[in-house]
Amino acid sequence: MVGVTAGPHDLAQVVMLARRASMSTSYKPALLKALARIVRRQPARQIPLTAIGAEFVHMYWNQTVVFHLREAALLKKEPEVIKAIYQASKTKATRKLDALPETTRRRLDIEMARILALDVLRRFHSSAPASTSPLFEWSKGDASIALTDSALSFIASHSLVLESLANLWWARYLERVNILAPFIIEKVEREGAQRGSLSRFRGYFRKPMRVAVAIANALSRRALA
Repeated sequence: MVGVTAGPHDLAQVVMLARRASMSTSYKPALLKALARIVRRQPARQIPLTAIGAEFVHMYWNQTVVFHLREAALLKKEPEVIKAIYQASKTKATRKLDALPETTRRRLDIEMARILALDVLRRFHSSAPASTSPLFEWSKGDASIALTDSALSFIASHSLVLESLANLWWARYLERVNILAPFIIEKVEREGAQRGSLSRFRGYFRKPMRVAVAIANALSRRALA
């Protein structure tokens, strides 16, 4: 494991990373959302890839099996995560994740971890400005990612905001392929934190600084209500 770069973190950096990202899959917003959810439940500086993999299974199952959201025009061109989810659902003849045998679920978690290690983790920060402090560090062969105290505190303190950004980032990508599918943002959010409409945040790709503050303020008001 390489040393983790210390430094300040802020929402504007994450928004800028999302704005600049070049994507052929939804793996980047999925990874951001997974980190927010995991850290919110159990803050830790070391997060096993299988734990992130389990989150991927949980998030992608609903979108893929229940809502039939696509990431490619043809099934054979779908990303590996989607293919693995489809195959597990078909093989076990179930649309319910909870109905999968424990051994199948475990194999899916491990397969997601394998996919993460291919290039998802390595490429996550590739579109970020040079001054950006990474949310995590990972080296090839590591079984977990590492977070500094600063990154852990940032993610824990802003997990709802980061999940909101990830949902909007994810939905924006899916809208390119699922042109006629209604309520994509609601379907992406279904397994996420409960909150109201995010429509007022759709301009964040053009105004990252303002939206970071707007989301933080809005969620803070809801928490105090």
